[in-house]
Amino acid sequence: MSNSKINQRKKYDLNEFLFYTYMPDSNVLRNDHGYFLKNNTIDTYSYVTPTQIGSSEFNLFLEQCFSFFDEGKKYFSVKIPHDSNYNYNSKVLRTKRFLRSLTDVNVMSLSNFDKIRYFRNRALQIDELTEKDYVRWLNVFFDAFQYPRNLKKYISEMVLLQMKNNIHFYVGNVSGKDVSCFCSMKTEQLIGVYGVGTKRRFQRRGYAKAMLSNFISEKMFKDKKTEFCLQTVLNSKAEHLYRNIGFEQVYIQRRFEWNPTL
Repeated sequence: MSNSKINQRKKYDLNEFLFYTYMPDSNVLRNDHGYFLKNNTIDTYSYVTPTQIGSSEFNLFLEQCFSFFDEGKKYFSVKIPHDSNYNYNSKVLRTKRFLRSLTDVNVMSLSNFDKIRYFRNRALQIDELTEKDYVRWLNVFFDAFQYPRNLKKYISEMVLLQMKNNIHFYVGNVSGKDVSCFCSMKTEQLIGVYGVGTKRRFQRRGYAKAMLSNFISEKMFKDKKTEFCLQTVLNSKAEHLYRNIGFEQVYIQRRFEWNPTL
């Protein structure tokens, strides 16, 4: 892999790492190998492949990237790029009884203003939220993704903590009804987009597409050097939506998991 692609990947990893840094119960570590994140409540990922540390130090690797998500049971979740080193890293993980999940993640970017496709919806208004009305975002998010209700208190604390650390939360509303949501984090001239969703009864009406294309167009019109990145499930409806706006695939990540309680 070329140095330019490696640096690009590190730039995206850093944005996501910092996004997850501002979560309750997170222990974060950044060292010469890359980025690690350990969380006691919700699903998180390592941003370092085990071979970067060395298979002989695999226990150290695990100590720095475990997560609690399945009813408080500890398990390990790792995302590795599907690149020239993939086969070797995959072999190391499988030797340690990691199983590759069936979900591949597409890391996408949009950095060319001329490639943006703008979708107008005159009825849709985008509101940036404050700590006083953050619950509006929560209500859309939980409806869109059907998150477990027992995580609502944790996600509430997460949103408030992220708001205090320059992560911005938005909802799209139509005629006073909140229909869609997303949040964003900026590191230098890179804006990471997260949590894009639409309430179930408002889906397939183009609200998320109009909301994002409006937001991206406005930001890039002010600064043509701004780049956007996001992650989505490969070959999903969401991926099709992002491609329609102008996002392009940068690389694929594959997710490996191991639950020691099994």
